[in-house]
Amino acid sequence: MVKEHNFGKISDKTKVATEITLRNSGRKTLKIKSVKPGCGCTTGVLEKDVLEPGETTMLAITFDPKGKMTTVRKSITFTSNDVVNPTQVMIIKADITPSWDFVPRRLTFTLTDGVYDLTSSEVKVTNSGEHVLKIYGVGVRDNNITIDGPSELELEPGQEQLYTISVDPAYQPEKSVTPRVVFKTDYNHRRTHRQVPVHLKVKTTVPAAPEPADPEPAAPEPVDPAPVDPEPVDPEPVDPAPVDPEPADIDIEATAP
Repeated sequence: MVKEHNFGKISDKTKVATEITLRNSGRKTLKIKSVKPGCGCTTGVLEKDVLEPGETTMLAITFDPKGKMTTVRKSITFTSNDVVNPTQVMIIKADITPSWDFVPRRLTFTLTDGVYDLTSSEVKVTNSGEHVLKIYGVGVRDNNITIDGPSELELEPGQEQLYTISVDPAYQPEKSVTPRVVFKTDYNHRRTHRQVPVHLKVKTTVPAAPEPADPEPAAPEPVDPAPVDPEPVDPEPVDPAPVDPEPADIDIEATAP
């Protein structure tokens, strides 16, 4: 089974469709229990859901790109009685060119050592579609960001409108933040809120002062060691002084002369 289908570059004006062939490459009857697209913009309709060994069927896929932009990925999940792969997923891809857009789609202000590289930049709203683009609100929640441009207008096909986005130079965030400018629009009776991210990138090139090092511990005062009893030493042997032996009782036999 094909695991991915790419519609390539398309506009968001009309739906696109294709057909995918599914084959039962096993030796038993394959029963496809369900086909579930990942969102309401994608549909998948099977020609038949029971396939004998070697048999094929067609899956008709339709994708509606309205209201979407850039690269999108959608999925279609199949479940069947396949004992090896009971669940399989197919990916649908497309690179969508919207009927109206922002140029650029994102702004960046870099704050380096407390100084911004620039404090204002322009965003162009372009209408390349076939219907009137109505803007009925433009705003941002961050008070440090200001917007110069109409909050309400109608852009005919082929027209464009410039907005100037500025950041307060006195605003010094401690870390990078990304406020978002929100445009409330109505295009061909479809209301959407699209955003322009304003990335405030904080950079530091001056090294921070090193933290004071802990003082080295003072050397302890010397302490007299406790006296240690010397190990006993066996005295050298001393010859004892001579002692007169006591007289023994001896019987002396005398012979008279």
